[in-house]
Amino acid sequence: MAPLNAAETQEGLTVKCRLANRAVADFSVIDISAAGCMVEKRAWTLKANDRVLVKLPGLEFQPATVVWTDEENAGIAFETLLYEPVLLRFRGKLQNRPEAA
Repeated sequence: MAPLNAAETQEGLTVKCRLANRAVADFSVIDISAAGCMVEKRAWTLKANDRVLVKLPGLEFQPATVVWTDEENAGIAFETLLYEPVLLRFRGKLQNRPEAA
């Protein structure tokens, strides 16, 4: 993985999700762990138990499952755990995430 540049650091972290209907959506990541992430779902309809493919920056698409949703956010569980160095990189991006207005 290439080192972070200034633009990446200021943008926060985004996950690309391919949904069952083959639509692809970008979601802002609020929190991340080795096992999954919490995203802002905006107007997209995600439901618990939905199977999705997720793509984090610098990684390939990987299978995941939506495990919970509420009006604003959703929790996504990765099928394969993230390696610790990769996780630390993504957490670094979250620390520099612009605060919501």
